[in-house]
Amino acid sequence: MPRVYVTKEEREINHFNDRIRGELRRQGLRFEDLANELSLPTPSITCRINGKSAWKLSEVISTLSFLGMSYQFGEEK
Repeated sequence: MPRVYVTKEEREINHFNDRIRGELRRQGLRFEDLANELSLPTPSITCRINGKSAWKLSEVISTLSFLGMSYQFGEEK
């Protein structure tokens, strides 16, 4: 089986998505709640969190603010 190499950027994106998913769960929120906050369809949020589509910078900032997280790769304030 061939080895799969993951770039540093991909690892950071995966880490960010995992932190967002975990924080939503910790706060008892759903993808739908975040979608409503960002005025996006829920499937768009699902695609972003699952790494199927890219986040826009404005969405990252709004998401972190909504969840009360810092801008340092998901560390809480």
